[in-house]
Amino acid sequence: MRKRFYKIFTSFCALNFAFLITTAQTGAWIQKANFAGGPRGYGVAAVVNGKAYCGLGYDGTNVKNDWWEYDPIGDNWTQKTSCPGNCLYSATAFTIGNKIYVGTGDNSGFVSQKEFWQYNPANDTWIRKTDFPDTARYGASGFSTNGKGYITCGWDKNNAWRKDLWEYDTLNNSWTQKIKLSGSARNLPYGISSGNSGYLAFGQDSLNGHDTELWQYFPQTNTWVQKNNLPAVGRNAPSGFFINGKLYAGLGQDAGAINHNDFWGFDTLTNSWQQVASYPGGNTNVAISFQINGKGYVSGGFDNTGAFLNNMWMFDPNGLSVEEINNFDLVQLYPNPVSDKLTIKLSNQKHIVGISLYNIMGERKKIVFEKKNLNTYETNVQLLLKGVYTVNIITDTETIMKKLIKN
Repeated sequence: MRKRFYKIFTSFCALNFAFLITTAQTGAWIQKANFAGGPRGYGVAAVVNGKAYCGLGYDGTNVKNDWWEYDPIGDNWTQKTSCPGNCLYSATAFTIGNKIYVGTGDNSGFVSQKEFWQYNPANDTWIRKTDFPDTARYGASGFSTNGKGYITCGWDKNNAWRKDLWEYDTLNNSWTQKIKLSGSARNLPYGISSGNSGYLAFGQDSLNGHDTELWQYFPQTNTWVQKNNLPAVGRNAPSGFFINGKLYAGLGQDAGAINHNDFWGFDTLTNSWQQVASYPGGNTNVAISFQINGKGYVSGGFDNTGAFLNNMWMFDPNGLSVEEINNFDLVQLYPNPVSDKLTIKLSNQKHIVGISLYNIMGERKKIVFEKKNLNTYETNVQLLLKGVYTVNIITDTETIMKKLIKN
């Protein structure tokens, strides 16, 4: 069961329901071992066999080439063989099979590169592959699906924004140009692998606009499909991951050079966004991120003071935050999941003055709640469709939001 507290004047509650439903926060962040390579941003990360491999980037003084393995079971880092190439600053990386591929980006002199390398975690070795075939660039984005890798967008050595898409085939070590991104050319978007497709989120376009756009690429038909925009400020250099049919993305920097700490979940089935728990590591840009076994991880980047970071946090989509655990008994919603009769009960210190229920699209459902006593209400939800709902419980001092699952 989930809840977040929004202290608002009761008289304004009805006017704020639409806002509250879109900002209901779920999930929880748990701090993990700091990245052992030290503070930095503009690095890369990829996962093979339940372990993450991270490194490269920039620490504010030096461009880095070191490479590290993260084991979530022991919550520890082990240094591996450094990258021998020059694709170090704002490069892109993805996994195909049990190998990691890293390419493009700048060298230590901030000159853009076309290099492309394969890392094999099994024997901790790097092998250079066929260079990226188009103009050298940094700030590109990559993802992989169906045994192929893809690189798109970025800012090239000719000071041009890019929107081209290239497919890498590991079998013959070759590149093939695919259809360009249907949206505007952009730098520092975020690519996320997802089953039989890939997603490209946000980025900075050629007019210095910071996009809220989300695009999905289908390799089978070589087509891009635009999804619903992020219902928040546009940004570049976000972080994200894909977990159990949902895309999660957040952080990044807006057009005013302000970093953000909000995080959002995108439901691929309903084409809708919902805000999840904000990142507790602070307002952060150019962090690395990855997912292992249904959990997302974010590490590093820099904050609004320009200080580079090496903290790391794990996101559990189904977890309880410390605040929620401490306030678990404040409101009871049972049974949950529910099939028919639902009971809502507050502690003796709170009094219910209103209740409403919304689906994940923000639509209010017509449900009558029967008052049993001062702080207990009941209703029958048998006719509701199966799915996830949000219950807004207005007390005499605040509005409490809780997630309800209808079986």
